[in-house]
Amino acid sequence: MLKKIIRSKFIQTLFAYIIAAYMVLVRRTTRWEYLGLENIAPYREQNKGMIVNYWHSRIMLAHSFWPLKDPQTVYMLISMSKDGEFVARATEIIGRNVIRGSSAKRKGDVIDNKGALAAVRDMINVAKSGNIAIITPDGPKGPRMRFQPGAIRIAKSAKAPMIPLALSVKNSIHLKSWDRFVIPPLFSKGVIMFGAPVFVDGNDEDAYEAARLTIETALINLQQEADELMGGERIEPAAPIMRETEKV
Repeated sequence: MLKKIIRSKFIQTLFAYIIAAYMVLVRRTTRWEYLGLENIAPYREQNKGMIVNYWHSRIMLAHSFWPLKDPQTVYMLISMSKDGEFVARATEIIGRNVIRGSSAKRKGDVIDNKGALAAVRDMINVAKSGNIAIITPDGPKGPRMRFQPGAIRIAKSAKAPMIPLALSVKNSIHLKSWDRFVIPPLFSKGVIMFGAPVFVDGNDEDAYEAARLTIETALINLQQEADELMGGERIEPAAPIMRETEKV
């Protein structure tokens, strides 16, 4: 009964407005420090598309990393799940563009996530058109801080760089959820860090896996560095993702 009430249209809309308001307040009241801007400067100056990746736990901070008024438009990939509905609404209330669909997982040559195929096409077109595709590569359900392969294939098809993004705010609360979801305080100090771009060098599965491991490691290290700078808790990733050929 409670679950049904929480997922009702009225409650979802109410949650969406509350979350949107809080995200705006976090952005406006936090004293932000930006690091690694040189890693994205060439792509911004030339209006070239990027695939920007941050961990699912930092959703409440995501509104803060990119200006609304910018030649490059941000499109955020949000899952098709019921739980993702109010997050998508909140994102739209703020003024961001949303593409619905989970990160693409594959069984052989088949993409099997609901809405994934259409979302992949849309995100490829976003990057190809010189805009910013935002993906939480461990969402919507984990494993925590492990990079799913969907963003790799989007980056390869769009011929766009993958950019690691880390966000941290001093005195944040970490929930006991699968991703250790972050609730940032207001009127605090925060850091936004951009890592070096990662490209997919090749067209086979080994090349995709090499790129996945590179961006995953970079993103883990960058987020832990950001949390350390803010005096926050060090969050460790879940067990590594096993490739099909590694499974017994």
